[in-house]
Formats: sequence, C-alpha cells, structure tokens
Amino acid sequence: MTQKELELFINVITTLGQKNQHAVAIEELQELGKELTKVLRDKPSRMKIAEELADVLICIDQIKLMHGISDNEIKIFRDYKIKRLNYMYDKGVYK
Repeated sequence: MTQKELELFINVITTLGQKNQHAVAIEELQELGKELTKVLRDKPSRMKIAEELADVLICIDQIKLMHGISDNEIKIFRDYKIKRLNYMYDKGVYK
C-alpha cells in the first residue's frame, strides 16, 4: 500500500471507527461471495468479481492496520498453508 493509501485508511478508520470498518469488511466479503455463487449458476461477471475483489483487498489492508498485522506475519501463515495444500495435493487428497 502506498503512503497516501495508508494515510487515507487511517483517516477512514479514525473517522468511522473500527467497528464500522469491520462491518464494511464483512459486507464486502459477502458481496464477493454473492458474485462467486453466480459462477455456480453459470452467470459469472468477470468485471464484477474483479470489482468485489478490489473492495475486499482494500478492507484487508484496513483490517491489517486495525490489528497491527504485518505483511510478514501473513506471509508466514500463507507459506505454511501453501505447503500444506501442496502436501495434500501430492498425497492425492483432492483426486
């Protein structure tokens, strides 16, 4: 995230409050979920999915700020989960 984005997110969180921004994040995740369910009904909109992903990514940045979670902390968990996924895939769990 850029310095300008960081300042904006801090201002938004300060102005609207953490509780509100958590609610916004939940709403944005639900909107992404709604768009993904349209894939199951063969009515996906690539652009709408991209738009909702952008909203969710903005919310993720705000959640990281509100909870003091660093990119490195996320990388540690992400790397572990990718290794686990790879292990499970190699063992044939998904076949």
